[in-house]
Amino acid sequence: MKDKKRKYILMIILLGVLMLLSGCVRKECDEKVKDLEFTVTKEEELPEALRQQIEEKKEGDFLWVFLFL
Repeated sequence: MKDKKRKYILMIILLGVLMLLSGCVRKECDEKVKDLEFTVTKEEELPEALRQQIEEKKEGDFLWVFLFL
């Protein structure tokens, strides 16, 4: 009975360690892909078509992604 209990505890600990280690992946990318051009404007200056697209995106689903490095 004690051996089974020790075996289960050891398996749980090993699974926990494996889960923690599998999440530790670090990918670094120092290479620059390209420069981006952008312009900061007031909301009133946006074209109507772009405003509609922004509003449609706001109404859609939003996905939160967390990345801890």
